[in-house]
Amino acid sequence: MVPELSVVIPMYNEEQVLPLLVQRLRPVLDGLGTSYEVVAVDDGSKDQTAVLLQRYRREWEQLRVVRLRANSGHQAAISAGLVSAHGDYVVTLDADLQDPPETIADMLRVAHEEGVDVVYGVRSDRSTDTFFKRETAKA
Repeated sequence: MVPELSVVIPMYNEEQVLPLLVQRLRPVLDGLGTSYEVVAVDDGSKDQTAVLLQRYRREWEQLRVVRLRANSGHQAAISAGLVSAHGDYVVTLDADLQDPPETIADMLRVAHEEGVDVVYGVRSDRSTDTFFKRETAKA
């Protein structure tokens, strides 16, 4: 059976965040009331990401794992996931939870109601982002 929704997640050395990702993502997807698959693309991780994914796969039949032999980069991992996805709708999501999985339901609803091909989200508040946060130097 072809799932209605595919969630493509590129991963590189995500062993620290993977349990939290599964803890947040799975209830969201199970609660959608539609068929889905999760395509986790391991982008040549050097940590225990691949091992953890295999463990989760045993208990989560909708989880599929695509392993890239070497680290090819974020966009290449997304591309590999998109090629492997079977869903009528495809969502890409970063494993580090920068974008909340809880928005998937709203995005799928908009796609259904408005009959659009593309739905994307734009974060309106990035104040919690620390990587690009500008620090003011004091003299």
